[in-house]
Amino acid sequence: MKEFDSKLIPILREGIEIIRMILFRTIQGQIQEHHKESDSRFGNMLAGAVLNALFAQANTEEPFASFTRENKALIDQEIAALTETGERVLIPLTDALRMQTICNRIERGEDADDSVLRTAEDRGLLLTDRSLPMPNSFLDMVRRLGSSHGLVVPPRPMNQAD
Repeated sequence: MKEFDSKLIPILREGIEIIRMILFRTIQGQIQEHHKESDSRFGNMLAGAVLNALFAQANTEEPFASFTRENKALIDQEIAALTETGERVLIPLTDALRMQTICNRIERGEDADDSVLRTAEDRGLLLTDRSLPMPNSFLDMVRRLGSSHGLVVPPRPMNQAD
């Protein structure tokens, strides 16, 4: 199992981060539509706060912590709006949250907290009827989405010459 831990978990975590980057961009666009009067700094901070709330990762550094406290209602409003984005957002979000939980369980043991999944389900953001992704299918999705967003360069076929 140590071999599994040492090689696969960091790769899965990197895939989760790529999904987070894609979701950040999506949330930024959503915020720009909802708050046309706001500047880009506000939009970036709000998008980051929404993303951190989705993945249960609090940023305790200032000015982010106070921004999150002061804008909790707005963060919740933007999270609620994600339910309207459809499967193009909810599929990668569901899979990334599940992979994060799996990685946490492997690293921390069976008693790792899965409240992030319950919270996402309560908010209507977790596609509960979606099958649990296998690592390979998750990474394939990450490659496809990352490539389409310009974040990942797809691998070339092995028989292709330079």
